[in-house]
Amino acid sequence: MSRKRNRDRNDERVTALKSTAVFDLPVGAEGKREAPTEFRVFPAGPFSTTKGIFMFTARSAADVMNAYAGRALPLMGDYEHQTDAESMGFAPMQAPASITEMTPEVRPNEHGQAELWVKDVKWTDRARAYLEAGEYRLFSPVFGHTPEGEITSLQRIALTNKPAMDGLMPLVAATQSDEDEDEETEMETCAKCQAMATELSEVKARLTALTDENTKLTAKLVSFDQWAQEEKKEHEQLTALTGQTDKTAILGAVTKAVADSKELVSLKAKVESERVAHLTAEYNSAATKAVADGRLPPAVKDTCDGIAKTDGIEKAMAFLTAFVGTDAAPAGARVTVLTDSKREPTGAVVLNELEIKFCHDSGISPEVFIKGKPRA
Repeated sequence: MSRKRNRDRNDERVTALKSTAVFDLPVGAEGKREAPTEFRVFPAGPFSTTKGIFMFTARSAADVMNAYAGRALPLMGDYEHQTDAESMGFAPMQAPASITEMTPEVRPNEHGQAELWVKDVKWTDRARAYLEAGEYRLFSPVFGHTPEGEITSLQRIALTNKPAMDGLMPLVAATQSDEDEDEETEMETCAKCQAMATELSEVKARLTALTDENTKLTAKLVSFDQWAQEEKKEHEQLTALTGQTDKTAILGAVTKAVADSKELVSLKAKVESERVAHLTAEYNSAATKAVADGRLPPAVKDTCDGIAKTDGIEKAMAFLTAFVGTDAAPAGARVTVLTDSKREPTGAVVLNELEIKFCHDSGISPEVFIKGKPRA
């Protein structure tokens, strides 16, 4: 037997194979040949025929049994493929049955691999007589298969004496010497099949490796294309920004821009530092003078100094200015917050929102604060 394994279950064809039997049956107790009630149709794995290499796999087992379960008519047999004469290019002819009914069954071989058998075989009287007389010894299955030779269904079985399957044994045993010769032929063919199967497996492994490598290369090519697009977009943006098209010129322009930017940042920081220093000096001078002439209590100055540290010199100067702006208000003056919806009462000392916030943040009561406010 020789081996072949590929798969495409979309295109199922039916091929008539005039094959030798797949299993040998013993001679009866009185030395009489007997028509078998069960026999093996397909061995496990690949097998060679005059029409090519076919194989029976675990998937074949499931397909064959599913196809049988969907049949409306019984599985039958004929002689010399007379049922299929017209499909094989011959004139239509009568096709009397050799088997009126049989049931396919999947059985494991000694290695646990699936084989196809038929059981409960019901021979016609004439077919039984042919077999027991030795006029027919062989059978040929008609089966569906994929384009790669994997079996998908069993259509029927024909009695024949013109085998197409290599290295298989007859339905009805002849002599012991014939059996030994058939067994040797089968073993030789099986060794060839094993070698072919090993070589095919290696080819498939190499093909898988090449496919994986091609997938990786394709992914790298896609990544390169994405990088090229991003590079082009970035170059266009830099060209628009610098007015340069040459990469060296663009790099020089960008480098100069970065240096100028750093210099500008440094200059801004210096100006800001000088501004804060100048404002701080003004604040210190004004606060010291206000304390000296009694307009700013020392405790309030400490609060203003704290605001300068936490909120900035601008806020401290604003609060100081608000507090010591004019003469002290009369004792007991009312404190009023002026809003858009409320007019200022006559004779009230008004605190604006900034002054109210100052009183809240510093903890100074509005009554203390209004001493530095004029009467409205």
